[in-house]
Amino acid sequence: MHKRYLRCCRCIRPTPEELENFSTPDFTIYNAGQFPCNRYTHYMTSSTSVDLNLARKEMVILGTQYAGEMKKGLFSLMHYLMPKRQILSLHSGCNMGKDGDVALFFGLSGTGKTTLSTDHNRLLIGDDEHCWSDNGVSNIEGGCYAKCIDLSKEKEPDIWNAIKFGTGKIHNVAGTEEGVKEPQATFSACFGAAFIMLHPTRYAAMLAEKMQRYGATGWLVNTGWSGGRYGVGSRIKLAYTRKIIDAIHSGSLLTANYKKTEVFGLDIPTEIEGVPSEILDPMNTDKAAYRETLLKLAGLFRKNFEVFVNYKIGKEGSLTEEILAAGPSF
Repeated sequence: MHKRYLRCCRCIRPTPEELENFSTPDFTIYNAGQFPCNRYTHYMTSSTSVDLNLARKEMVILGTQYAGEMKKGLFSLMHYLMPKRQILSLHSGCNMGKDGDVALFFGLSGTGKTTLSTDHNRLLIGDDEHCWSDNGVSNIEGGCYAKCIDLSKEKEPDIWNAIKFGTGKIHNVAGTEEGVKEPQATFSACFGAAFIMLHPTRYAAMLAEKMQRYGATGWLVNTGWSGGRYGVGSRIKLAYTRKIIDAIHSGSLLTANYKKTEVFGLDIPTEIEGVPSEILDPMNTDKAAYRETLLKLAGLFRKNFEVFVNYKIGKEGSLTEEILAAGPSF
């Protein structure tokens, strides 16, 4: 299978001074690699198992050689521990401008967190897992984890140039007996996983509170398909996405002209320097197909929002009302 990742579990390494006083680990991972679990055990549906025991502070991994299970397992643990300390755990990339302004890039695997947080005009904090506390944003991990899928020197020179001997591990890579001499894109699929431990409203409330307190702005940026659904259109050009991100960083989008979309009520800029105006509004591609998909998606959103009706978030449940009001209207 020719899927390729430059990804491994690299926790933040302790300093020599910390190792001198090291005694009992805070958490222990038992990774048996391809050794399978007993799939005939009650509730077991396959030979692969990743089990997390919060009370014993242990994780057991069976039946998989994907090292990312360790990384995601620890991330799940942080999603449980950090909110208890009033620290928001985030599945996001993060970078910082020269003036100390910090940007977070939310998204599932394969949506562009690593690509967009790696910006030669800004300092990289991390590309996937972070914590937002009253003291700032910090990286949970000890490094970056760049996918090699469709990687090219022209589109992503910083990531391309970083992949060299000694920078980490490459697994699930198509190669020869002589080894992998340089990244070569051979597969274009990707996958993602959810790993939140508490009810989603807990994280939503913390995010809303922090954005309000620090005056953060939120932007929905398309890093996926443009010009039609999958198989009809094509993925939006990375150069255009970067121009949109640059406009956000510079503050120029704060003073741009906008028009509001129907159903979801999103504000779309009518013009961004370096980006064709016709792709800013997806309705310009295929109005009939867009309308059909729009209503279908709105129905899915409305059905999903019903789950949160009985959860009171924020003071006197005010945040619950705000979340519901932000949903589609049709």
